[in-house]
Amino acid sequence: MGNVSFEATEDALYDLFGQCGDLMNVKLLRGKAFVKFTTGEALGKALALNGTECEGRRLRIEEAGGAKPKTERDPNSTTVFVGGISYYTNEDTIAAHFADCGKIKMVRMPLNED
Repeated sequence: MGNVSFEATEDALYDLFGQCGDLMNVKLLRGKAFVKFTTGEALGKALALNGTECEGRRLRIEEAGGAKPKTERDPNSTTVFVGGISYYTNEDTIAAHFADCGKIKMVRMPLNED
């Protein structure tokens, strides 16, 4: 699920999706969430909630697709994705961490804004 408010809580998601059926787990990750149900019927009801507003944002609800196939590395690519960083990390911290790798053209980070 995407477009989740940064102020949303796991409890709020349990409340919202509890109406669909039994939940196994809710994981909330910076603007995204993964909700696992015990039955396919509950999943179907949750998918029907696509576009529902929660904490002031319209949720994008899709069935999780699992791991995507890896592609071959483009030898001309000069960009890396860095995930799993702390909320307190900033562009200067990232640039300093990769300084020994060579000249850094740009660091972009998503903003924690709604």
